[in-house]
Amino acid sequence: MVEILSIKLTKKHIFWFLFTLVLFGGLIRLLAAYNEVHYFDLPYYFTWSEEVVDHGIFSAYQNLLGIGISNNELDYPPLFLFPLYITGLLMKIPGVSDFAPYSMLVIKMWQILFDLATIILIYYVLRRQNKLLALAGAAIWAINPAIIFNSSYWGQTDSMMIFMLLLSFFTLEQKRPLLATFFFALACLLKFQCAYFFPVFLLFLLYDHKLLTVAKAAGVGIATGVIVFLPFMIYSGITLPFDVYLGGLGKWPYACLYAFNFFGALGMNYVKDSTEILPFISANTFGNIITIVALLVLFLFMMTGKKRCPYLLGFFFMNTVFMFASRMHDRYQIPVIIFILIAAFRNKSIKLFVSFLLTNTMVFFNNFLPFEKILAGDNPPPWADMNTFVVVFSWINLIIYFVTLAITISVIYDFKFTETKLFRLIFPKEASHAQVTEQTSLS
Repeated sequence: MVEILSIKLTKKHIFWFLFTLVLFGGLIRLLAAYNEVHYFDLPYYFTWSEEVVDHGIFSAYQNLLGIGISNNELDYPPLFLFPLYITGLLMKIPGVSDFAPYSMLVIKMWQILFDLATIILIYYVLRRQNKLLALAGAAIWAINPAIIFNSSYWGQTDSMMIFMLLLSFFTLEQKRPLLATFFFALACLLKFQCAYFFPVFLLFLLYDHKLLTVAKAAGVGIATGVIVFLPFMIYSGITLPFDVYLGGLGKWPYACLYAFNFFGALGMNYVKDSTEILPFISANTFGNIITIVALLVLFLFMMTGKKRCPYLLGFFFMNTVFMFASRMHDRYQIPVIIFILIAAFRNKSIKLFVSFLLTNTMVFFNNFLPFEKILAGDNPPPWADMNTFVVVFSWINLIIYFVTLAITISVIYDFKFTETKLFRLIFPKEASHAQVTEQTSLS
């Protein structure tokens, strides 16, 4: 085992391995996109792409904002409209819009491209630590069923968000705060959900850099937002950023929407989050309290922990928000899996890797089961009692959350657990640097 992990890799080896991962991973995704013809959520993208081509990108919000979600209201930040313009042009090609599989390829194209780009980015994030393990991380993402289903079967844009978040944290880790803030701003201009990671991003920005650098970085982020929003604001008014980011808060006032979390475990799927779960405490208030507590714990980990890993802390915070905040959707846990995967390799932890496997499995089912139930329509499968499986899977996910939290704390504070014979067999302590060219033992 040790000899295999110490193989020396040339640039040619790495290139062809990554090329194969992207090629085969791309073919799997294209096959999924081509064969899975459905119109759940995707009509929004069709309508938006048609609008920006027919009437211009910058007037899109003027024509689509506020017309009601049932009529394809535009509720995404503006950055997504630029690739949608190309999508709209492709949809104008004769035969594309008339043949459903081709339409599926076009409408899911950007999601697939960003997903494939993440495969390569994972390698670059991990390569300085160990090139072979970096390739292993990239390979895991290439065959990850949760992300393939989300981007290629369903056609959701979460893969675009994941790529931009990883890129921003990677450049921040590389001590390039201005570029990192630029990428983080782009991430938030792509999907507002990225803002959940802002506390972690800001903490590491403040911890590693002087206030003048932080001020410059903030200027870069604000300037990026203004530059992107400004042409849209000319058409739709100066309050447009508030309308886009805050206007959707009241659309889904439910404790959870098929999310496998605390409120799902309480049987509160599609129950108003104004419902009291404790005397004088509504689901929404409870979620806000836990989010504030998570912020305080995040600061505590940052100030007192022995290991300050942005990916591990990002995983902890977003995973906690998903599990205990109200108005969480079934897909909102998906960005945490890239953070826990990177954290497992960064900290050389088998326990964190097992946490990734468990969390990733739950994310897959939280995407797959509601999707299949909704598409089944009047012919639901036997297991499709929505409320029952949300409750059952939510309790499982809660158990995984607390186990993973214990592991996260043990890694942050470097608590040592007794090794099993299996761990000692695979990663013998006596392995010296001469035996292992690149240290790859996992704790």
